[in-house]
Amino acid sequence: MNTFKQFGLLSGILLAMHCYADSPPFAENKQQEFYIGTWTTSAPDGLGALKSDFPSQGIYKVRLNADGTLLPMNYVEVNNPSWLVIDKKNQYLYATNEDNADADGSVSAFKIDQEGNLTFLNAVNRLGQQPTHAEISPDHHFLFVANYSAQPAHAGVAVFAILDNGSLGPAVQNIPFLKGSKVLPDVGKQ
Repeated sequence: MNTFKQFGLLSGILLAMHCYADSPPFAENKQQEFYIGTWTTSAPDGLGALKSDFPSQGIYKVRLNADGTLLPMNYVEVNNPSWLVIDKKNQYLYATNEDNADADGSVSAFKIDQEGNLTFLNAVNRLGQQPTHAEISPDHHFLFVANYSAQPAHAGVAVFAILDNGSLGPAVQNIPFLKGSKVLPDVGKQ
């Protein structure tokens, strides 16, 4: 069994490439490092569409070698990090932790050290279900998180303060979509 399969990246992956600011472009045949968020439990839709063949642990730091091979460097245990976003200074990584449809999700903050390793800072409640996207404000003071749930009042957008140490503060705004679609008529077109 190859290393790639051993850490369960073939199912339910969301890939967030992180090339360090001082890394040369791929054309120079240099190694690139990035993070991969993986499903650590079954798919939130309950359909098993993203069911993992191999157990996964969370966020993996991976090296893409010049010859195209991947080398797992290390990982941080975190539940279902389905979306990753990194600040422009490459100091902090934020992950949406997308849980099943019956539970509120969370958002996690990590410090990135000089070697690119992650240290957990904190996690905050997402104020809804299935957080799936995140983006940092241009001034680096806020994290916007979109919630995908089809249930009334569980989808929407939340805005979290980013504190000076990179950790997440309380939500400064939560905009729930009160109606909700209640159904997903054609899952294949999402």
